[in-house]
Amino acid sequence: MHKAMYANVKFFQGRERAFLAWIGYFIRPVVFQEEETIFQEAEQIHEMFFLVKGKVAYILPRFGNKRCLEINHGEHFGHEEIFYHRKMTDDLVKLT
Repeated sequence: MHKAMYANVKFFQGRERAFLAWIGYFIRPVVFQEEETIFQEAEQIHEMFFLVKGKVAYILPRFGNKRCLEINHGEHFGHEEIFYHRKMTDDLVKLT
């Protein structure tokens, strides 16, 4: 079902088939358009994202929308905000 994601996202590489079958139940595809805001500053995050293609960036609105971190396909994001119960301190925007 999510074969492309399992092959292209580092988090899933080398995982046992049982784990992939289990987590596949919880995963759903989401598509964001270029320049679309995924998270906004001060928003509480409840999801983790696995970037199958494209690129996203954390943007600092209080510093003129300066990019502070880019995340490329094959990476994941949102996990730190979930596990540490953090609110976003930046915006996260789809680049490509």
